[in-house]
Amino acid sequence: MAESATGIRGIRTLPQDGNELTGAETTWVATEAALGTWISNETPGGATTGTDGTDGNATFTLAFAPTSTAVIWLYKNGTLLNYGAGNDYTISTLTITFNSGAIPIASDVLLCTYRK
Repeated sequence: MAESATGIRGIRTLPQDGNELTGAETTWVATEAALGTWISNETPGGATTGTDGTDGNATFTLAFAPTSTAVIWLYKNGTLLNYGAGNDYTISTLTITFNSGAIPIASDVLLCTYRK
């Protein structure tokens, strides 16, 4: 069987000795770089002070502004929350605002993965 120059997803993870990236691979790398850097499992700044999901601190801050709301995954105690005014939270620039009913309580753990 001939040695393959492709990774499991069809793009080489590293060029083989003496080979350059193809035009398609170079375009893919440039496109990904332009979309921003991934921030993984950031704990948003802010105190979890609520007692029942409707009281306490509803505002938390990210270290960087996400490039789009389509690339934000916010978890509370390991459960993915839903973005939007009628859902769990909204975000504006660096600020996450939890909607009533989803406000973190004192024991909650928040983690956010997003593209900056």
